[in-house]
Amino acid sequence: MTHRIGLVNLWANLRSQEEQPLLWDPALLPPGGIEAQQWNLARYLAQAGEEVHVITGTSRGIQPAVEIDGVIFHPTEPMDRRIWERLLVLQAEVYLTSHFNNGAHLLALLALARKCHFVFRIPAHQLNPLFREPASPQGQELRDEILSTSHLVAITETQRELLFARFHLAATYLPNHWPATTPSAHTDRTYVLWVGNFMRCKRPERLLWLVRNLPHVPFHVVGGPVRHDPAIFQEYRDKLYQCPNVTFLGALPLGDTEREFRKASILLCTSEDEGFPSTFLQAWNAAIPVITTVDVDGMIARHGAGCLCRTDPELKDAIQDLWDHPEKRVQLGDQARKLFGERFTADQILPEYHRFFRALAAIPPGNRFLEITPPPAPGATPG
Repeated sequence: MTHRIGLVNLWANLRSQEEQPLLWDPALLPPGGIEAQQWNLARYLAQAGEEVHVITGTSRGIQPAVEIDGVIFHPTEPMDRRIWERLLVLQAEVYLTSHFNNGAHLLALLALARKCHFVFRIPAHQLNPLFREPASPQGQELRDEILSTSHLVAITETQRELLFARFHLAATYLPNHWPATTPSAHTDRTYVLWVGNFMRCKRPERLLWLVRNLPHVPFHVVGGPVRHDPAIFQEYRDKLYQCPNVTFLGALPLGDTEREFRKASILLCTSEDEGFPSTFLQAWNAAIPVITTVDVDGMIARHGAGCLCRTDPELKDAIQDLWDHPEKRVQLGDQARKLFGERFTADQILPEYHRFFRALAAIPPGNRFLEITPPPAPGATPG
């Protein structure tokens, strides 16, 4: 039986990992991990026989629907009210989104009116205001968004535990994924890689300090500006250009960013907070250890997939240690690759999403906040 599934991603461009220019709009943010993951999911579901519709962002107003690889795309201006007419016409059995800012409220009303399921896949970093500052406007807004939905997908185990501890809400754990490729030889790795849009929460000042205090270590920096604060990009671009050990690449298409991972020795993360960065999965897929200020679900500490650091001197020492001891870098990279291969490949996670959608479609829409246990894959041995 074929199911109609709607994926809603209003604020992002959509470009495939293979650089197929799906619906590229330069007025919106550069494509990143969430766009690649949504495209992978949409295409997988379509190939599995489902009818898949994607509502995706554009700055050009409502555009005609277009079919690509069996997926039907509906380019839509995020603030155009006609989007809701389009969603109503779709009449999907299940809608999924990863964005809030009133989008979840409206989708919840749509699901209620149409008697269908609405799944909120929460980017993990968006929970932080809710748990750290629940009385803040952002924390209250997110709380209302969560409580208005039908079902929740947690992309980290910590997220699932916090949702239950604070609100007694069950969520289905479906982590981020990345397509597995064959890593390049460790002997071909030549630089430390930093990837991210230039925002305050990414703390580019820490990157600049490290670059200046490790003048013998080459760095490649990938990232572009964001609409709400373009000045920070201009400030650090100019400063990093002056550092002779930096290759500043700016914003790159996703395929070019993937090629940067194939030659990197270390991935550096200086963020104040992260959800579940796709860059970690890209690094682990390439057998690259991550030196980071955040540790998703404690995986760095538990699985030896890199080094967790708190201060700038700790980051500096960790980079220096791995740079001076390539055998240690190779060991951590191999452990990272093992973790990725066991838990986060697209071949593992995408079938789980498909079974999740099919299990959800079999449940009456009035049931809310269930932890959906997808049936085992055909031929799998029961645990």
